[in-house]
Amino acid sequence: MIKNIIFDFGNVIAPWDPQRMYDKYFGDKRKSAWFVENICPIEWHSSVDKGVPVAEVVDERQKEFPQWRKEIALYFERWEEMFGPETPGIYDFMASLKQRGFKIYGLTNWSDELFPRTEKMYPAFTLLDGYVISGAEKILKPDLEIYRRLLGRFDIKGEESVFIDDNPDNVEGARKAGIIAVRFFSVEQAAEEVERIIRENI
Repeated sequence: MIKNIIFDFGNVIAPWDPQRMYDKYFGDKRKSAWFVENICPIEWHSSVDKGVPVAEVVDERQKEFPQWRKEIALYFERWEEMFGPETPGIYDFMASLKQRGFKIYGLTNWSDELFPRTEKMYPAFTLLDGYVISGAEKILKPDLEIYRRLLGRFDIKGEESVFIDDNPDNVEGARKAGIIAVRFFSVEQAAEEVERIIRENI
């Protein structure tokens, strides 16, 4: 029987794209795309998701690209501007599950230094019964250990849980950890798949 639904945060609850901010800053979508791909790529950003302090990550990058010193600093100074409105329908989907008695948890690759700045922006986060953030754990999905920590911390079982994430590697990681997993494309699609899984596991 399914008892728990676990949500990823970025691009499931909270749409995130660093180009949102840099498009405004540069006023040139091609330039902002180049900058995000070459100067501040996701691989660089992942360091803070693994718990490295923001100041340290920024300083290291500025030393590597001193000509972009100001623009690199803006990445985290204007962090909130990288986010769009809460994914339409996600709050109602989560609230309906909670009303039916399911426990709602979060598991995300996110800096624990930055998350408090974003948490207040999205009402859906208030529905969570608990969450695990990679920055606090110093481990990133899809490492199996972070899924195991979630299960252990909240005393839940993988076979009684459904994990929803937009990243296929993270979905596969959850499955390897014994959690039923769904790849997120839209709220409607995820809701249909979760309902099917619930029916099949009564």
